[in-house]
Amino acid sequence: MSLRNMNIAPRAFLGFAIIGTLMLILGVFALSKMNKIRGATEDLANGNVPSIKSLDRFAEVSIRLRVLSYRLLVNRDPETQQKTIDLLAMRNKQITDAQAIYEKLISDPNERNLYGQYVQLLGQYRQLEERLKTLTRANKIEELQNLLNNELLSNSDQMNVVLGKLVEINTAQLNQVKKDASREHDSAFNMVIGLLIAATLLTIVFAWMLIKSITTPIATALHAAETIAKGNLTQPIQIDGSDEAGRLLLAMKTMQDKLRDTLQGISGSATQLASAAEELNAVTDESARGLVQQNNEIEQAATAVNEMTSAVEEVARNAVSTSQASRNAATSAGDGRDLVQETVSAIERMIGSIQSGTEQAVSSMRNSTERAESTLNIAKGAGMALNTINVAVEEINERNMVIASAAEEQAQVAREVDRNLVNIRDLSAQSTTGANQTSAASTELSRLAVDLNSMVSRFAL
Repeated sequence: MSLRNMNIAPRAFLGFAIIGTLMLILGVFALSKMNKIRGATEDLANGNVPSIKSLDRFAEVSIRLRVLSYRLLVNRDPETQQKTIDLLAMRNKQITDAQAIYEKLISDPNERNLYGQYVQLLGQYRQLEERLKTLTRANKIEELQNLLNNELLSNSDQMNVVLGKLVEINTAQLNQVKKDASREHDSAFNMVIGLLIAATLLTIVFAWMLIKSITTPIATALHAAETIAKGNLTQPIQIDGSDEAGRLLLAMKTMQDKLRDTLQGISGSATQLASAAEELNAVTDESARGLVQQNNEIEQAATAVNEMTSAVEEVARNAVSTSQASRNAATSAGDGRDLVQETVSAIERMIGSIQSGTEQAVSSMRNSTERAESTLNIAKGAGMALNTINVAVEEINERNMVIASAAEEQAQVAREVDRNLVNIRDLSAQSTTGANQTSAASTELSRLAVDLNSMVSRFAL
């Protein structure tokens, strides 16, 4: 199984576990060798060395016993002899104590056989020692000398030979233990050095593999991130492994694909936006020109309506003036009619007065009467004409009122039309302003589309 298929934590744990296992193996081996060396040392301390010390004690006590034996021969003082005998007993007890220690340390069969010979010789010595004591007490000097020079000497020599062999055996064992300890030490030293070298090499190898399995994908991810940061989205990202770094590379690859798709979509949208902005700008310019022309036409229509309103108001004012003049004429005609009536009445009274006053004046006044009658007829005709004029004036007055009312209504309509035209003109101006703003916005959109294309062009898709 590849290390890249493991997460970093288990991978690191495995690496350190292997290193720890190597260290554990090294430690266990070193401890095992140390135990063997310690066992050899204990064998030296508890076996061979005490055995040699015991043998030395045997030899020392044997020499002392021999000296004490000769002391019995030389010093014949009873008190001194008794002290010597007591010392012999003490030395024998020392040998017995040393035997108790040595017997526990015997491990080699040859050594046990030789020790058996030593025990046998020691038993013979003690028998000879009893004879020595007896001869000393009996004061048999010559027999005592023969015993010392022959049997005791022979026993002592044999005992020394056996003790020498026992010392040689223990010395050989000591040397063997030393050789074994040295061999174990050399073996342990070489094995520990070898294991240290192997553990160090394996540690370096595992550390290198662990570091490489971590740093290589991180370096790949860093290179991919730097490439994306430079705007190059064409470089493929190689994914090797399913650990955290592999999943990071997978996420970066997914991000790169989505970023490339997004930028391509933005580029396409920016192109469409630029085209739409250009079309909108053209339509807006055309609409602005149409609105300007419409505004001019509305201005002309408003001017015409204003002029028409002024004319209608002038007609209304004229109609009102005419109506007022007609009313004044009707009033004057009424006054004239009343005056004619009064004149006719005065003439009739004057005629009646003339007719009834004097007969004499008939002839002289006939002409006057005729003239008065002619004047009366003229006055009556004038009254009738005035009545006709009054009727015509009233009709004219009524028509003028109708004309004035219609003119006023027409003026109201014209003013309303003028207000509507003004509102339309304002709306047209606002539409023109909005068209200009729309044109500016479309220009800004076109610029933004260019900027978007420029920004997208920084990336290599």
